[in-house]
Amino acid sequence: MHAVARTTVSKTIDRVLEVVVDNLGVEPFPLDDPDKLEQMAAGFRQKSCGKLFRNVVGAFDGYLMRISRSAIRREPNAKKYFCRKQFYAINCQVGCDVHRRVTYLSIMCPGATQDILAHCAGPLHAAILEGRLDRK
Repeated sequence: MHAVARTTVSKTIDRVLEVVVDNLGVEPFPLDDPDKLEQMAAGFRQKSCGKLFRNVVGAFDGYLMRISRSAIRREPNAKKYFCRKQFYAINCQVGCDVHRRVTYLSIMCPGATQDILAHCAGPLHAAILEGRLDRK
């Protein structure tokens, strides 16, 4: 539509996200930092009724980020972006801490992808399988 290559748009989005993260002080999810993970778990434990939440380090959910059909017009299989809510989207997997700050974001899958499959495609799932979020 605007005669801009898809790779240029993708690189621009990546760069914008890097600048936002750098300027807002958003840190990557602390997979390899047991102390930070324990702090996150302590926050959820404190907020939970009867301190029932143990080993909870985030609240995670899927979000369908609406995109324009024209953004994927050259995509050979554009149907995979048409989600169950009847619009074109990207499946975003988002996690936040006890203070509702975003701590995890994965936008690797098109909108028609089920949340569980989008989660399995992201780095957090791999870390769980590797035991990097091992319970104490």
